[in-house]
Amino acid sequence: MNDTAVIQGRLQGMELARLGPERPAGLCIVSLPLPRQVSAKLGVAGAPGCAFPLGQWHDSATVSPRRVLLAADNAGLSPATLEITCDPELGADALPDATMRLFETAPDALFFWERHSMTIEWGGHSVELALGLRYQGQLRWWEACNLVEREQTPFCRVVEMGGAIPVRMCDLAYLQSRKGYYDNEFLHIHNWLNGQVTVKLYANGVCDVVARHTNSRFFDDGGDLDDTVPVIGIRVDGQAPAPGGGAWDGTVTELTHGPVAFDFAEMARLATPEQPGEQCVEQDFLVIQPYQGMELFGGAAARELREDSYILRGDEQRVLRGMSRSLRFGFSLNQDRAPTIARYLPPAWWYGVCEELVPAPVLPVRTELQAVCDSAREWSRKTIRRRGFEDGAMPRGASPEKPPPHEPGWEGEAPYAQFLSAWVTQDADEYDDALRAAVYFTDVCIDHAAKQVRMHGWPPDAFSLPMARIHACLAAYLETGEPFLRQAAESVIQTAYSTHKNSWPRMAVGRDACFIRGAVMLYRFLGNPHYRDIARDSLADVVASQNPDGSFGDQGGGAGIHAWAAYITKPWMGCMAVGGAIDWLELFPGDNAIADMVKRFADWLMRERFDHDGVMGWSYQHNYRGDRDFFNTAGEIIQLPGAALWHRDYLARVLTFCALRFDDASYYNAWHESFVGVGSTVRDDHAHAQSLQFVPWVEARLWNAVLSETGVRAEPVWFGARTPRRATLHTPDGMISCTWNEQGSSCTAEDGNVQISALGSARK
Repeated sequence: MNDTAVIQGRLQGMELARLGPERPAGLCIVSLPLPRQVSAKLGVAGAPGCAFPLGQWHDSATVSPRRVLLAADNAGLSPATLEITCDPELGADALPDATMRLFETAPDALFFWERHSMTIEWGGHSVELALGLRYQGQLRWWEACNLVEREQTPFCRVVEMGGAIPVRMCDLAYLQSRKGYYDNEFLHIHNWLNGQVTVKLYANGVCDVVARHTNSRFFDDGGDLDDTVPVIGIRVDGQAPAPGGGAWDGTVTELTHGPVAFDFAEMARLATPEQPGEQCVEQDFLVIQPYQGMELFGGAAARELREDSYILRGDEQRVLRGMSRSLRFGFSLNQDRAPTIARYLPPAWWYGVCEELVPAPVLPVRTELQAVCDSAREWSRKTIRRRGFEDGAMPRGASPEKPPPHEPGWEGEAPYAQFLSAWVTQDADEYDDALRAAVYFTDVCIDHAAKQVRMHGWPPDAFSLPMARIHACLAAYLETGEPFLRQAAESVIQTAYSTHKNSWPRMAVGRDACFIRGAVMLYRFLGNPHYRDIARDSLADVVASQNPDGSFGDQGGGAGIHAWAAYITKPWMGCMAVGGAIDWLELFPGDNAIADMVKRFADWLMRERFDHDGVMGWSYQHNYRGDRDFFNTAGEIIQLPGAALWHRDYLARVLTFCALRFDDASYYNAWHESFVGVGSTVRDDHAHAQSLQFVPWVEARLWNAVLSETGVRAEPVWFGARTPRRATLHTPDGMISCTWNEQGSSCTAEDGNVQISALGSARK
């Protein structure tokens, strides 16, 4: 393991790279991973700034954050690179104030309500924000609000304000018309949107805003809200700014009113010329309807069940139960600072040594295996939804040649895989896509009333335990520090665990064990032992459900058509069953009971390989009721396994893990033969997510390159002729190539600072 002193020695003066083009920037920010026991008291370029710790190292008994969110005032500039400094300058200017300002009260004191704006003041100027909605065209604002301060440093204050926005209004005359207490159509009936605004108020007058409308629940199970569309209200210095730039159709990206400037570029993406929102002055606010209406494409399931491939269309102006959408924008109360924010990333090697890419301090590596990752990056770049309400939606499967919308995936590991890739490639577009996809997944794909991930493509209220994959939410939280993202991740995993226990014991656990990966991830990055305990208890249930031959049923739960899946055996679903187990073993390698379970499954995979025109591999389904005969709905017998070669890179980690742990190269070589045989073209979200997660994992584990006092030390592993002979390591001194000889008996590096030691090999 890397010595903390060696890593920390690299921190002072480490260069950060800007994402995107150079432009005036009121702030420069970075979410910086931290090694264990390194102080979060850091800064950027010696400029005034702040540092907010995020997460906690799971194996540290004292406070040791996983990340620190740094923001700095770099005199309004955003150069290509900035340096980390270990003695940050604290902010000297006064922080903006945030208060609630009353702007409307109920007409009758016997049935009272109040409406407030969040009022932010700095330098003699103010901005007011209020969340609202339109119901049948009528404007409503939030009520019963409260404003709380979450955090404060000398350079930044973080505040949050929330309230409930009524849909249909209830007044005193209605209450007086009722015969009794229970004779009330509003009692225990969902009738509001929740509004929440989180603002980071910086000492230079720049403010970073996330406003959110969420159709959650409180007094019943929640429900859809018809004829409803969210809005946000804005005032500057007590006045409504004039709408700027014409229609709200995605082209209005900025607004200036006196000395106050707004950056609406991100929020504007939710509207298009074909599906515009609206902006107008009403009730002394600039009222922005940020999109035509909430929308959700369902594809095949919705088309068959509803005769419309859309579950919800924007022009319906209906808010589904549990749906949310975030509005992200910034403004500056300082004429000398732009409202825009420049984001920076640390170098790829830093993510490696801080154990962000792999749960070990190994440097990222590129080999010939990356061809599939390049295909995955290109696939997501071409198929992700761009602009409109579903901006950031990733498809389930899509041909890049066909225009959107594509069959939806709602897959929580896919945006996380994009983050893993972007941290290494340092590609600004890939990073932006990852963040937008993660926010879309959190806002739209999670039902925030049920705290469950929606079943992809199905109309409400359909859920499925295998969808409880929260990697996107947690990665986005670590990048932004937004509490909503963390809370969503935690809520989904808690609900998933409870759902699992609702039907335990049961015959099978297969892909429905996917939530365990989320529990391990929450423990790994937040350090809360609650999620460790959820993971280990659930893994014991996976062990108890494993078939005697080492395989797993497809999934369990319920009866009838749902229970039928327990009799179906697929390599794919077994890989998903043991995914959380391998995550666990990377943190707790001594848990032999879990390791034995993984090995039994891997051994089943090895026995089940068969020839596909010269390629040994697997098929989609291998067994039914422990036999090779399967019956379709027409009663026809289908002989298993099928002829087509099935491959996803779940296999990369499962089999390489076993090759390394059990000193047996045959596991790795079995994966590699299938990997090469299937080709490197990615055309769906599962292939995208697993290749970007686990092929780089294989590369890193094959080379085991870590920082040392003299530079870099690598301990490569030779698995025979299928081992990539050439690798390029990401190091503090740049990209360095290393090469095996043909026999795998020696390995050399092109740079003397890379020491090759303790060559490893495994039995053939």
